[in-house]
Amino acid sequence: MSGWGVDDGTVEFQTCVSGCQAGILGSGVGQLNAPEGIAFGSFYVGDTGNDRVKKFNDMTGAYISELGFDGTLVHDMSYYQTLFYDGPGSLKNYYDVSSYGNYILDGAVDDWKTLPSPEATYLPNPNLLLTDAMAAHEGTVDFCLPTPVTNILLVVNGDVDSGGGAFGSLGNAGGPWPTSDMCGSVTVSVSWLPDKGGGFCCGQTLDRGIGIAAHELGHNLTFEHTPPPPGLWVGSFTDPYHDPNSVMSDNKNHEGPSALIMPNRDDSGWVDVGNKVTVSDGMASTITLDFSNEAQGGVNPQMITVPLADGTSYILEGHTPGLFNDHPQDKSGIMIYKKFPMGNQYAYLSNAADKDAPYSLVATAGTDTESDFDAAILEVGEMYTDVANSVTVSTLSKTATTVTVMVSNNAAGGCSPPVGMNWVITSDCTLTGNVTADMNITVQDNSLLTIPNGMTVFFDSATYSINVISGSGILVEVGGSIKTTP
Repeated sequence: MSGWGVDDGTVEFQTCVSGCQAGILGSGVGQLNAPEGIAFGSFYVGDTGNDRVKKFNDMTGAYISELGFDGTLVHDMSYYQTLFYDGPGSLKNYYDVSSYGNYILDGAVDDWKTLPSPEATYLPNPNLLLTDAMAAHEGTVDFCLPTPVTNILLVVNGDVDSGGGAFGSLGNAGGPWPTSDMCGSVTVSVSWLPDKGGGFCCGQTLDRGIGIAAHELGHNLTFEHTPPPPGLWVGSFTDPYHDPNSVMSDNKNHEGPSALIMPNRDDSGWVDVGNKVTVSDGMASTITLDFSNEAQGGVNPQMITVPLADGTSYILEGHTPGLFNDHPQDKSGIMIYKKFPMGNQYAYLSNAADKDAPYSLVATAGTDTESDFDAAILEVGEMYTDVANSVTVSTLSKTATTVTVMVSNNAAGGCSPPVGMNWVITSDCTLTGNVTADMNITVQDNSLLTIPNGMTVFFDSATYSINVISGSGILVEVGGSIKTTP
């Protein structure tokens, strides 16, 4: 059989004879994304995900040609007006909802204009592309009134960089940029977006076109990428675009755009003080969060910060599938991101700027393969444990709009059982008072639980058990005790 990645998973067109695997979705030559329909002779496949029809050899399966992707079938002015500004699924509404009404993207679309130079001239020089584009639109756009323009979504009917993708300026794009309008110049942030025919953006149908635009506009708002953590997959890729839960990482091949994560919203000043809580070192707490796509100002907060001794911290937020909060497995629960004040410094990243990015996914399902990032959300009954920092996070329950989580941050030196969940002891600890364990007690990782004179551990021995893993132990000193819950 033939197809993209069918032999060994490499992102290229391959032919395999035995042990073949499923092909890879995408927009490359001969590659499919949501295929529908087939007719035989030479056979044709309708590829709805890329808005193309592709022709293959009926005997060998070899790719021959395709229709609907010639660089001329760009979208019109009304398409972009709807995509960017009008309707519930627009880019404007994405940021209105994500900012809790604090950031309103007001604007309008101007029609296509012809630039003075060919594509090859602009590929190495996006600033020249911006300069010539602004000049071409001077006759129909006032860059100064009623207020000076601050953001430009620049759509081009071809490539805007050699990689064929989109990009945005991190903050403003330099300048100020000259204009013949009244103010004389403007300082703008710019998103460069290719419309190469077929689906938008980049020749594909990605998140209804909103995900890529939201990602690049996020850069304009100074949001950096959110790369996943390194793991056994290292070597498979060197870029940060593989966390499907964050719009500032992977927003490809989903039903809708991924969420803007809570720390990005908080850095922009969009999260009210009363909408976030901190579980400090030595503390444990059970907290109910409103999901991040709920309106701000409800009874419950929407963000938890767990500071660690090394200056980093965990950020917890509730995710559930929604219009602007797509998840690859349509799950709901707790998402965990880690904040690195000095940048993540992941060696696998090829771009130095990405190593300085402050937020990274915590892959609670593991980091063996990229698919683990799809399952990073903590559903009810699942727990994340950071042994080195004595941090545990456990999702206890959820409703249609909330999720309840138990967070223990090095609580009582690890010698305080969490509420409503198993007590897992992973480092030496000595009781400083009587405690009651609500569920099972496990002592592991060569740890020692010491119960001094006058101290008691209470637990329900009829329902739960005490488990001591090999190499670990419980020392009950004279006068100490373990008793059934009174």
